[in-house]
Amino acid sequence: MLRGEIPAVVYRNFLLILSGIALVLMGMVTGVYQWEKRELLYRVKVVERHNVDLQREMILRNMEVIRADLLFLARQNELIQLLETHDTGYRSMITEEYVAFSGNRGIYDQVRFIDAAGMEVCRVNYTEGRPVVVPDADLQSKKGQSYVRSSLALNRREVFVSPMDLNMENGEVEEPIKPMIRFGTPVFDLSGGKRGVVVLNYLGSHLLSELEELSKLSRGKILLVNRNGYWLKGLEPDDEWGFMREGRGDRTIVSRFPDTWQALSAAEEYQGMTDLGLFTGTTIRPSGTVSPPSGVTGSCYWKLLSYVPETELLKESRGFLVKLLGMAGVLFLASVLPAFLLAQARIRQAMDRRALIKMANFDTLTGLANRALFLDRLGHTLKRARRYHVRCALLFIDLDGFKSVNDTLGHEAGDEVLVETGARLRQAVRESDMVARHGGDEFTVILPEVREPADAVAVAEKVLAVLSRPFQAAGRERTIGASIGIGVFPEAGTTVDALLNQADSAMYEAKAGGKNRWVLYKPHES
Repeated sequence: MLRGEIPAVVYRNFLLILSGIALVLMGMVTGVYQWEKRELLYRVKVVERHNVDLQREMILRNMEVIRADLLFLARQNELIQLLETHDTGYRSMITEEYVAFSGNRGIYDQVRFIDAAGMEVCRVNYTEGRPVVVPDADLQSKKGQSYVRSSLALNRREVFVSPMDLNMENGEVEEPIKPMIRFGTPVFDLSGGKRGVVVLNYLGSHLLSELEELSKLSRGKILLVNRNGYWLKGLEPDDEWGFMREGRGDRTIVSRFPDTWQALSAAEEYQGMTDLGLFTGTTIRPSGTVSPPSGVTGSCYWKLLSYVPETELLKESRGFLVKLLGMAGVLFLASVLPAFLLAQARIRQAMDRRALIKMANFDTLTGLANRALFLDRLGHTLKRARRYHVRCALLFIDLDGFKSVNDTLGHEAGDEVLVETGARLRQAVRESDMVARHGGDEFTVILPEVREPADAVAVAEKVLAVLSRPFQAAGRERTIGASIGIGVFPEAGTTVDALLNQADSAMYEAKAGGKNRWVLYKPHES
């Protein structure tokens, strides 16, 4: 009887221990899996944001190249001579140069000079990989075209950019399709008179092909839509160019991803996770670098989007889960609990270490760099400035009227103002600049590189502008200002202490001179 009871007790204890280990392992697997899902999503977000930004920069660089080409052709010596002398010999020279230019570039479907009356004077087409001169008899009047009117309305060195569409021949979409963007700029004679426009028809297929190449770096599908939500580069080729293709008028991002389009169209940058997947978007404004003036038609923008489907994210996370379960089985046999406790201790140690570093270098209220980190960064900035013989600058900012907020609304309201001040200062400067809380209601901004003192003054003006807007504190609206002292290396000093003291002195001079202003330290005023 007793012999029969001993195995039963052992079995029950074994099951109890096994159940405890199983529960711990299940909790560990669930926790690590959820953590890994979040980490995976974070990594994907970072990578997709980087890829989208990279593609945006590629497109804008291409736009700058086209702008440079266009302005070069608009200042062509032969063209100016033709306008001045009306000698048709120069027209032949222009055509020859257009042929050489078109063949060398290989990205322009048409290179044209159109006179102020809208008549083509010279035109070179790029056909089947080679430039072809259009005979005089085939030159056309483009008087009614919006790109001609819009380009003629511009000032010198301004460039018109049309929306991307498909090339039309005889009122029909040309087949095979030929995506096109038209760039135009006015041409002036020596007396300053506006005599016509140079127009480049850029083959948009080059831009789309480059996007396709860069999309290989991405987990997701790279998409491009116009300002109205029509696909220029869609999930499926049949979805594209719905605004020009019969029967495709409803094939838009609005119909496929309505919530995403609503958020994307309302912001310059967007990243969001939905039930369908991860969307990362940005706005590309060709007119950001080649800008038509206000009131001229043709200003356009595109939305560049990376779409990582939910199934793609789940595929990787589920693969991780399978591996995790296999590891859990091995750890179960090898007593996983001590390893889990050790990992937990190491994570806690790492978190504590990061917390200590943050406490030592950042202000706990505003999240800005504290005085210690500021002084260290300023020292490195001065070393770099001396090494590369460049200017840098320091802004010393003291809030005007902050004491009144503290005295009348309390310290919690004052803290709200300080936090909002830090946020506005970060928005007012470049990413390479450093904003720090020096102490109390004093802030500093390090500008690592400025070409001249006026650059630092421009930043100070921007700071005054953002800080002059009303603040919400304790449910009330309050207005404060700032006195700013500006010190520029090396004029205001070549050491940390010297530059800081001179900027501080300039700040007090600004405050004494009426507040809510800036003062630039000048050596002769010392």
